[in-house]
Formats: sequence, C-alpha cells, structure tokens
Amino acid sequence: MYCPEADCIKLNTEKMKAEVFTHRCKGCDLCRVVCSTHNAISMHPVDSKTGAILLDAKEGQAAGLGQAYAG
Repeated sequence: MYCPEADCIKLNTEKMKAEVFTHRCKGCDLCRVVCSTHNAISMHPVDSKTGAILLDAKEGQAAGLGQAYAG
C-alpha cells in the first residue's frame, strides 16, 4: 500500500508472503523504510548488464537502473 510503482509488491496467497517483482522495482527504498521495524526488506544493487542481484555488494552502492529485493 506504500509502493509508488503499481504491481511491484504483491501477496503470494499460497505462501502468505509478499513478493517483489524486481523488474518493476525502481529502488526508491520506500518499502524498506516502511518495513524497517521488522527488517523485512533489504535492498541490494543489481548488475545493469545481467539483472543479477548482487548480494555481496553493500547496500547503498550504485545499482545501475535500480535496486532489487532480497530477503
């Protein structure tokens, strides 16, 4: 209900978990701020050539076209 990008975060009713569609994520960080008390979301850079999430990179490093969800 906080994400400014439509259909970026949806509830998977089978798993009862929220899923982030990384191809729609713009890396605005709002979801992480809203969920910060639960540490539910971490943001990681994405390789701009391959689209791979760079889990070994530090949060806040340049992310090419955006950031992605992991966690």
